[in-house]
Amino acid sequence: MQTEILKTTGMTLSGWASTIDGALKAVAGIDSAKLSLANREATVQFSEVQTSHEQLQSVIEKAGYGVQAVGVATAVPAKGGCCG
Repeated sequence: MQTEILKTTGMTLSGWASTIDGALKAVAGIDSAKLSLANREATVQFSEVQTSHEQLQSVIEKAGYGVQAVGVATAVPAKGGCCG
């Protein structure tokens, strides 16, 4: 799993959260999306095998918002992962 923080633009009302949340949930591989109007960002945890940063950005743009910047992506250990 990977986590990205996408700084979004164009949000002025709380309704943006449900719009983006719904759009992101329709994408295969997204585990969770936390949206913050105060910070104007979406924190998305996703499977890099099933989706990509470019697809996340495209989904947000198709929902009518912009993506200004992306936070550093971090790897998250898979549930039930193994050791070496």
